[in-house]
Amino acid sequence: ELVAKFGKVNASRINNSEYWIGMTKEMAELSLGKPEKINRTVTEESVSEQWVYPGVYLYFKNGKVVSFQD
Repeated sequence: ELVAKFGKVNASRINNSEYWIGMTKEMAELSLGKPEKINRTVTEESVSEQWVYPGVYLYFKNGKVVSFQD
């Protein structure tokens, strides 16, 4: 099912609980589960989110990971 939806490489990453630049919110939730907290920043141009996991922060812009801290 994951392979059909996201392709072989991304399905493997999700199954291995990985995270990467360019992953979508759906991929992140499938890979890492629900975040402990979501912090949103709203500007005229965009909505950015910080998803907080134990020891990992994912930063989303327009629905995709643009950076992370670990």
